[in-house]
Amino acid sequence: MEVGDFGLKDRTDRYSALAVLSPSEVVFTGRTISTKALEAEGGAKIVVGDADTESVTIAGDENTTGLGSLRFDGEAGGTSITVTAKNIDVSTAGSGDGVSAIWGQNGTQSETAPEGAASVTLKGDTIHIQSPGTAIVAYSNSQININGDTTVDAGDYAVDARGNSTVNINTDGAHSTVVNGDIVFETPNTKGDGSGSGNIINANVNLNLTGKDSVWTGRSYEMYTPEGGTEETEKYYGDDYYGHVTGLKLTMKDGATWNATGNNIMNELDAEDSTINVQEGTEYVHVGTATLTGTTANIDADDSDVYVDTMKATDSTFNLNGTNVRLSVDKLSGSKDVINTGSLDNKVLVGEKDAEDLTVHGTGAIADAIRKDGANAQKLADVAALKSDPGTSVADKVSTDEGTVAGRYEADVKDGKVTNVRYEQNRTNLAVSNMAVANLVLWRQENNDMNKRLGELRDSEGQQGVWARMVRGEAKYGQAGLKNQYNYYQVGYDTKLSTNSRWTVGAAFNKTDGTTTFQGGTSDNDHHGVALYGSYLGDKGGFVDLIAKYSNLDIDYNVTGGAGSGDYDVDAYSLSAEVGKRFHGSHGFWIEPQAELTYGSVNSVDYTTDNDVHVHQDSMDSFVGRLGFSLGKDIKKGHVYARASYLYDFDGDTDVTMTDTQGVSDSYKHDIGGSWWEIGIGTNLNLSKATHMYMDLEKTYGGDVTTPWQWGLGLRYSF
Repeated sequence: MEVGDFGLKDRTDRYSALAVLSPSEVVFTGRTISTKALEAEGGAKIVVGDADTESVTIAGDENTTGLGSLRFDGEAGGTSITVTAKNIDVSTAGSGDGVSAIWGQNGTQSETAPEGAASVTLKGDTIHIQSPGTAIVAYSNSQININGDTTVDAGDYAVDARGNSTVNINTDGAHSTVVNGDIVFETPNTKGDGSGSGNIINANVNLNLTGKDSVWTGRSYEMYTPEGGTEETEKYYGDDYYGHVTGLKLTMKDGATWNATGNNIMNELDAEDSTINVQEGTEYVHVGTATLTGTTANIDADDSDVYVDTMKATDSTFNLNGTNVRLSVDKLSGSKDVINTGSLDNKVLVGEKDAEDLTVHGTGAIADAIRKDGANAQKLADVAALKSDPGTSVADKVSTDEGTVAGRYEADVKDGKVTNVRYEQNRTNLAVSNMAVANLVLWRQENNDMNKRLGELRDSEGQQGVWARMVRGEAKYGQAGLKNQYNYYQVGYDTKLSTNSRWTVGAAFNKTDGTTTFQGGTSDNDHHGVALYGSYLGDKGGFVDLIAKYSNLDIDYNVTGGAGSGDYDVDAYSLSAEVGKRFHGSHGFWIEPQAELTYGSVNSVDYTTDNDVHVHQDSMDSFVGRLGFSLGKDIKKGHVYARASYLYDFDGDTDVTMTDTQGVSDSYKHDIGGSWWEIGIGTNLNLSKATHMYMDLEKTYGGDVTTPWQWGLGLRYSF
């Protein structure tokens, strides 16, 4: 049904589609109900809709309040408007004084509202209240009760209240609530000029936010004309004439959010598993009693003061994201709370502490500051301190994130002083330093024994030869979570010496493409090099293999955090000598003991990362001894073999130092020396008299660095 516009005008220039001005009851029923506005006065009762009503729409124009329930002096009590429907939409197009979407006024301001005070009640599945100015007015003991999934959109004030009125929004905690707009406690009344309004600014406003879809974006404050003033002024505390606001309560739970958009007062705050954002530009917040459980409070405003008279906080987090933030708590209780700060100038000052397990946690920048000067650990603890003695910490623990250079810090706080400091190196930078290990590992891997390079020489009859091979494999440095996969390519030419045909000498060019993955990043490894080699084959199966090698190692890595990404190249050298002898048995079987020494060195290097951190990588040396054997069998087309070796690196140390522009420095040392085992199988096949192919599979065990798998394939042509 549609309620017509009767053109009635009440005594305050608010126009209504229907005004009921005497003690009578008007009931509207129907599936869909719409009207311009409804007003009840003088004991009238208006009932709109019921449980079967689909929608109620009340849309006032720019001069009209949507719903008004009023009682004036001398009029009968019991004035009320009740709206029930699945979907309720109440709005006004007006934003001027005396116009709102909902208006409640009872004409009294007693501490306890009189029986039958004017009221507006909305009950629905979804409720939308909208105004370009003020959405809800609650004056002089009036009662506003709203229950349903509610959205309040206000250009200025979501709630304007005074005179001990009451506004309850979803106090049952069973519905979502979205409020866009401020809550103001105000009066135009001044001493000597009541302006038709009461002087008491206090009111009871109970706002409940339940669930992740519930959000209040706005703030709460007082407005009145101070003595000697000429206009209403924003205030955060009352005086003897206007009284004090004591009835504002915000309840939050199950993922609700309050975006505090400016200076605030809040009498009672009860938040569970919720988020409070004190946004930029806020200078002052005062909370009477706060009970926080599993809640996060983000204070983003610089130079802000947040005062709490009494706070019980449990499993809650306070993020002091601004600078010069001051959180002052007269009485603090609770347990397992964390104060996160990005500045040592932020302060949490506590009058009386009855809280346990309070941690002050600093950002990575603070970790870097502690690394540079250990006294900053105490300054971090003093972020939370006694009001009476800001040099005495009330924290129980301190900790930090990782910095640009520094790692994580943890420490205990006893009797206000930091003790038992513990340090864990920056994991990202540690991973970057492990690339020095990767370089040495890959270089060491390339410097393998000559048998895997030139074993086919044993079967070659030509004077000269050209050859090529490819090796693909994987190396792991388990303790660092580092994995390198590589492709190694090599081509070469050799010839037998005319002066001694038992010697074959040659040269080779090699290229390695590798990809390294590690915690927090990846690296591309590109190696180019040349080698000179000589191999002596005796007439009784003995051999000597010699090789000298040079490579340029080009590394380009990307990481998130820490010192940042970087790239560099460095030169590397190696010398290798291997001796062995093949002993033949019956039926084509043979055994070949081998011994090898390889010395490799990677030069030192200095470079700067994209986070402006200087990195110095010391030179790295590797001196590997190998004892092993091959056990094989000659076949018609060549031979097959299995091999095993014991290897020991007598060096294998790496040292990387990182230093930022402020002089914060840390060093990362690794030692991949020690022993490991290597096993493999393979074959050398004579495809023709001049063409030879060989294949090899390898795996290593033991040691800090392992090769889970590696295969090689090569071809040689002799002429």
